[in-house]
Amino acid sequence: MGLDARADCRYHGDRHLDCDGYRGSLQVINEIAPGDKRAEVISSFLIVCFAGNAVPVVAVGILASTFTPMIATVCLAAMISVLAVIALGVEMRVRPQSEAPAG
Repeated sequence: MGLDARADCRYHGDRHLDCDGYRGSLQVINEIAPGDKRAEVISSFLIVCFAGNAVPVVAVGILASTFTPMIATVCLAAMISVLAVIALGVEMRVRPQSEAPAG
């Protein structure tokens, strides 16, 4: 059984509807990056991915050593909640509103 990077994406025709995980998002970045800028775009993507993994871990470690592990955990949960609400707000603002049914 081989691994297929396309297995993480669900397609609708030629367009991606949803890509799960690292491989799927990397596939989309690789496909939409201009050929002459592909290395720069992928490098930036990887830096953001690695920073997104490392920064919370370092921050929780610093908080846990300064305060208590419980406070560090609560701070991480609060930050994730705030970021989720911001992401929801951005998604609701960017996504086109469907037309209201005629009634």
